[in-house]
Amino acid sequence: NPNKKYVTLEECRKLLKKADLNVSDSRVAPCYAESMMSRIDTMSDMSVLQQMKYIEFLVFICRVSHEVYIGTK
Repeated sequence: NPNKKYVTLEECRKLLKKADLNVSDSRVAPCYAESMMSRIDTMSDMSVLQQMKYIEFLVFICRVSHEVYIGTK
């Protein structure tokens, strides 16, 4: 949805399954977490830890691409 301001981990999992990239669920969560930028005040609003913004999503795509092509030349 172009009007949505963030992406959740579950939506990322569904996207990767739909794209048939064969990335295991055990590798999706670390890619998601590593793609998130540092948050300054996480205690005031814990939900931001599950809301990936657009620039973070681009980093996530790069990390997943690395997982897909790891071990190839």
